[in-house]
Amino acid sequence: MYAYESESKRDASGSFKKFSVFGTSDNPKDDNMPPEIRSLFLNDTTFIDGGDVNSTPYFYAKVWDESGINITESSIGHGITLSIDNNPNSSYILNSYYENIIGSDGEGMVKFGIPVLTPGLHHAEFKIWDIMNNSATYTFSFNVVEGLKPFITNVIATPTPARGNVEFHITHNRPESRMKVGIMVYDMTGRLHWKHEETGSSELFKDYTIDWDLRNNSGTHVRPGVYIYRAAVSTDNSKEATEAKKMIILW
Repeated sequence: MYAYESESKRDASGSFKKFSVFGTSDNPKDDNMPPEIRSLFLNDTTFIDGGDVNSTPYFYAKVWDESGINITESSIGHGITLSIDNNPNSSYILNSYYENIIGSDGEGMVKFGIPVLTPGLHHAEFKIWDIMNNSATYTFSFNVVEGLKPFITNVIATPTPARGNVEFHITHNRPESRMKVGIMVYDMTGRLHWKHEETGSSELFKDYTIDWDLRNNSGTHVRPGVYIYRAAVSTDNSKEATEAKKMIILW
């Protein structure tokens, strides 16, 4: 820790000795239970064993252990690993991808973007250890489909009725992936009033958002009424996934 007193421009000094690093305990816990793998999926929670995924799926696992998950680099062979097809070139040590879940003692998550995989069926093994040398293993399979179209779980416009501006929230199954995203707004006769396209990505468990000031592509505020908005997303040169809903716009 470092402290600095801005007025006098002096560094603080002192020490604290009531903690230990790599110390020992006279009464260690007797832990013979393996860690728990509480959830595991590729891309999103709708994933099922053997299901279709894109060529760069996003791996997620939630894990827990009373004594703590082993993430030390010094424990060779006792780290967090993901092995695909038992291939050394597709085996990954994921210690640095582990994050504690704040407010949940002993629980953490592993998030990892898997590099490009060949099309077809793959088999994977996820393995974790706790600091008491107990391990847990989870095996699963998945089918890589090149150019697989993404899936839009939901799209909403908020607030509605809208005044001044509106924010579109798109929920999809391609977290941390580079996507082409578009929003089109039509009146009830099918005439296009606003179109916006961009490229970006969104974090796991977070929506992709696009803001609109309720002006058409000519810069004029659209008239009050009922409109249809359509979201479109695509990745890796895939076909577009689309979803449409209605919204009300006021002055």
